[in-house]
Amino acid sequence: MRTELVRELQKQLFDQLGAGIKNTAQETENELFDAMEQARDNESRLDYMESIASFRERRQELVNGFLGRHLDNFNAYFSGHAAHKTEPEEASGEQHGKPSLALLQKDEQEENLLINTMASRLSRQYSLELVVMRRRLAHLAGAGYDDEILSPLCPDSVAMTLQHVMREMAVSPGLKSFFYVQFERHVMQGLQQVYANLGEFFQTRGILPGLSVDDIVAEMSAAQRAKQEAAQMADAHATAEDEPLGAEEHGQQGRKGGHGLRPGASGAGTGQHQAEGAQAGQGAGDAALGNTPFQQQIEHQISEINQLLGSYRNTLGVVLPSGSRMLDSFAPPGASKNYSQQQVMQALQSMQRQRAQESVRDEQDTDAFKQSMYQTLAAATGNAKDFRIEGSQSNLIDLVGMLFDFVKEEKRLADDHKSVLIHLQNLYCQVALRDASFFHNTRHPAHLLLNRMVQAGSQYQGESEQQRLADTIEETVKQALVEYQHDDQVFERLLGQFDQQVAALQQRVEKRERRAVDAAKGREKLIFARKHARGFVDVCIKRHHPPEIIRAFLQAAWTDVLVFYFLRTGPASAQWQDKAKIAEELAWSCTPLDEQQRQEFMARKELIMSGVQQALEQLGCYSDVEIQRLIKDIQICQKAVQAQQHEVVEKLSNTLASSMSEADEKELQAVEKIDESALDEKVRELVNKLKHVRFGTWFEFREPPHRLKLAWFSPTTQRYMFVDSAGQGSYIKNWKELIELLQLGEAKIVEQVEATPFFERALHAIQRTLKQFAGSYISEIRDSKPARPLSQV
Repeated sequence: MRTELVRELQKQLFDQLGAGIKNTAQETENELFDAMEQARDNESRLDYMESIASFRERRQELVNGFLGRHLDNFNAYFSGHAAHKTEPEEASGEQHGKPSLALLQKDEQEENLLINTMASRLSRQYSLELVVMRRRLAHLAGAGYDDEILSPLCPDSVAMTLQHVMREMAVSPGLKSFFYVQFERHVMQGLQQVYANLGEFFQTRGILPGLSVDDIVAEMSAAQRAKQEAAQMADAHATAEDEPLGAEEHGQQGRKGGHGLRPGASGAGTGQHQAEGAQAGQGAGDAALGNTPFQQQIEHQISEINQLLGSYRNTLGVVLPSGSRMLDSFAPPGASKNYSQQQVMQALQSMQRQRAQESVRDEQDTDAFKQSMYQTLAAATGNAKDFRIEGSQSNLIDLVGMLFDFVKEEKRLADDHKSVLIHLQNLYCQVALRDASFFHNTRHPAHLLLNRMVQAGSQYQGESEQQRLADTIEETVKQALVEYQHDDQVFERLLGQFDQQVAALQQRVEKRERRAVDAAKGREKLIFARKHARGFVDVCIKRHHPPEIIRAFLQAAWTDVLVFYFLRTGPASAQWQDKAKIAEELAWSCTPLDEQQRQEFMARKELIMSGVQQALEQLGCYSDVEIQRLIKDIQICQKAVQAQQHEVVEKLSNTLASSMSEADEKELQAVEKIDESALDEKVRELVNKLKHVRFGTWFEFREPPHRLKLAWFSPTTQRYMFVDSAGQGSYIKNWKELIELLQLGEAKIVEQVEATPFFERALHAIQRTLKQFAGSYISEIRDSKPARPLSQV
């Protein structure tokens, strides 16, 4: 009776474990394939592909190892030889008989934590039920086990069985992580169904039918009360013994000053905290004002540019290093009086109103803007020939002019964007005259707005994106010219609107890029499926050497069947495995068989041919007449081979063509792995470099000149797919072609994309250029001095 109950329990448990571990293996392979597709660099994709291949070779060993080991644990438990909870041998610190004091490796710690967490989730959920179950199992085993013994149905026991098997097979840490996640989902959670059925199982079989969760709770409550009473008695006894000493100490404390704090201690501590709080507040204030070290550096840079501009004006003429003329060159000759800042601002506002009524696509340059300033001032001033713009104001206006000169020199910025942005020069002169700190205040909305517009215009190079962005930039500039009345919040609002437009544009680009990548991934998956199916068919043919009709059928129509199920259900599915088995049996059935093998074949013949017909019909490529004719020819071939009628076999031929075109066949034949051992050292270095290139890295190609982003890499075909700034897949090269372009200098990896904002780059360039001109002038002065006579040396 007991033996039958144990067998029944074993079947119930291992049916659940068997289904769960098989689902775990299948889902692990699917997750590995998904992770390969989502990998961010080539090396990771190759690693995942190798992991998939390795896992396929060992998955059945892993499944059988888990079930076999846990069956051993089950049998040991019911034979009275179960052990207390323990960790796997590798984690115990003693290996090969030698004690080790070394800490566990990080991978082992993480694995132990994962196993414990996995088991504890289920143990907490069924904590009381598991106690009842352990006692009933111990009663059934007749071994008198206590509650610390792990039964084969406990979560800890199941999880540790897998951990033992994983370590025995030396499974890599990365693969373990994938497997453990699926194991918890399909095996550990599947135990819940087992636990739900156990109560009824034990009740109906009369195994401690009166034991319930309420009994366990009552037992635990009684034990807790007894423990508390014992602790209270021990505390009371200790208090009675220590009371005189405690009273004496209390009295001494009272004589020493009551509360036990030194006089002044509280005040000193408060003062120190107040000082620290003041320092923290000051630091927070600096950050809020944008007074960071980076901004302090820019502020120093602006001060130096101002000094250099003053020196430049006095020594080097009228043309600035950026190519435009200095503002002073438009002043009346001999003018000795200065316009007030109010007059200058009024002139700029008048020019702004006029520009707001005109198209912002009209051409304008810095010289024309400066000349117009003096003309507007002269029209509003009597004796205009006596007035000029004061030196510090001229410096600011010249600096803004140089800034927009560099806008026109920005290489990746489209000309349409440049011609529109130049019209902001007036507003930025007004901002600078009101608050010169906006140059170094990187949080100023006008500062940010120019940076964002130049960045966006340089980033999006696609025709449709450029047009959308041109419209957005034009609208932004137009609104600024109309609305700005010395209110910086206008720039802040326009900045928010512009960022929203660019974010929407970026979403369209990313969506287009995802479609391009998904299309390439779909093609890659098809090639991978064909390669897998063709490889399997080739193995079948090599193993059995079937006649030509079977060989051709397997390589054509049946390969399409394998590809179809690979893409639909995956190679680990029962459907694909069934079709693979049919391929194997077809090849085997058309070889000479002995009597026993013939009987085996006759028993499965109808099932095999029915499977062939159903698969071809589901494929939908062939008519019923074509399918029936082929099946008839295969059956004739099977009979003729067994009858040794070779002439009949030779006359038969496959009539179902493959769906693969000649181009598809060439593409499949071109798939090859990189044999790095056959490459020279320089090429190996390039191959290794490409392995570590992350998706999103930019490449520059010489012919035709363009910059493209690496969006995807296929470990199956060894192809690299690039997209342009519009997110369109426009350039695909295999590894040989890309290596050749890199070697010839026709392509190069952009090691570092320019991250410094335009405003900061322009200021740095202005400072550097002015320094160079100042240095050249000093050298000219030094070289022009006459040499001193030798007598004076």
